[in-house]
Amino acid sequence: MNIFKEIKYFIQRGRRGYSDSDTWDFDDYLADVISKGLKVLKDNLHSYPVEFETIEQWQEILDSIIDGFEAYQQTGDIDCPVEDYIKEHNKLMVKFNTGMKLFTKYFNHLWD
Repeated sequence: MNIFKEIKYFIQRGRRGYSDSDTWDFDDYLADVISKGLKVLKDNLHSYPVEFETIEQWQEILDSIIDGFEAYQQTGDIDCPVEDYIKEHNKLMVKFNTGMKLFTKYFNHLWD
């Protein structure tokens, strides 16, 4: 670990929200930020989109989005024989695609 680079990256994240090192696996970095940020949003909700009857319905949507981004992160950690890898990868990608569709649909509602 190069302490000077780590300090540089820390400062970059503070200033712009990401560091040069984060762009190496930017998709994974963003999936991590999005899933963690949505967990905080979900736990601190005060409102929800008018199309839902209850806050619980909105929380279920947020859970699906969170699950999708967490599934995406897990695709890099699959450790099994090739024939099982494809099946597991596809299963995780279905979950991710579901979450991504909801993320896109409700993007302008991700506030509280």
